[in-house]
Amino acid sequence: DFKEEQSLVLKDQLLARAERINGIQTLFCSIVLTDSKLVKSLVYQLGKELSPAILFFGFVENDKAQLMCYVSEELVKTNQYNASNWLKQVSKHIEGGGGGQAFFATAGGKNVAGIQSAIEAVKDIVIKELKA
Repeated sequence: DFKEEQSLVLKDQLLARAERINGIQTLFCSIVLTDSKLVKSLVYQLGKELSPAILFFGFVENDKAQLMCYVSEELVKTNQYNASNWLKQVSKHIEGGGGGQAFFATAGGKNVAGIQSAIEAVKDIVIKELKA
């Protein structure tokens, strides 16, 4: 229950931090949750509330670096944005790998210290695509 409460408080904080770029809400950040199921639930909730949205989170679970990327389905269809492709490009920062679908992808790796650089790298890639 405490973790779920923590997730709700975090959701409100994250909603306030989203940035609109060319009509799309974006959020790239490291978060304090340590349960991938809770993070996935949070990502989907934020995705619905911010839609259209591109979200990218880094977090630590069981001493492993984790990355999650979400792209609203309408953006996948209309603009060919691809969460899995972006994640594959930056997962090297956490010395790991992953994948998934165009609208949702995850990666895990052993380099927790690389989470922030992965976030910065994906932010640069996504913003360039959004402004293209």
